[in-house]
Amino acid sequence: VKSIAGCFLSPMATGMSLVLCMLTLKQDRPRAKYVLWPRIDQKSSFKSIITAGLEPIVIEMQIIGDELKTDMQRLESQMAALGESIACVLSTTSCFSPRACDSVDLIAALCTQYNIPHLVNNAYG
Repeated sequence: VKSIAGCFLSPMATGMSLVLCMLTLKQDRPRAKYVLWPRIDQKSSFKSIITAGLEPIVIEMQIIGDELKTDMQRLESQMAALGESIACVLSTTSCFSPRACDSVDLIAALCTQYNIPHLVNNAYG
C-alpha cells in the first residue's frame, strides 16, 4: 500500500461506519455475500457484517510464540476459493492480549493481488 488516497475516514460510531462501508462494497460487488474476518473478539465488527446483510467467514488465528496472529495462508486460501463472492476483508488494527493486531500491510497486499476490497477497523487503534 503506497498511499492513503483510496481511504475513507468515517466520523460515525464504529458499527455504523462499518455497515456503511460494507453496504457500499456490497453494491459495487453484486455477487458478494461474504466478509473474511480474521478475528473474533470485537462484537461491533461481527454485528456490522450481519447488519449489512453479509455472512462472516471467520479466519481462525495462528499461535506464534505467545500471541495469536493472522493466519495469512488460511486467509489467502479463502480468497482463492471464494473470489468474487467476497465483499471485503475486514481487518482490525487493535486488540487485547494475547491477540496481536492484524497484519494490515500483508492483508492489503493480498487484497490487491486478488482484487478484493480491504476494510480496516482502526476504531481503537
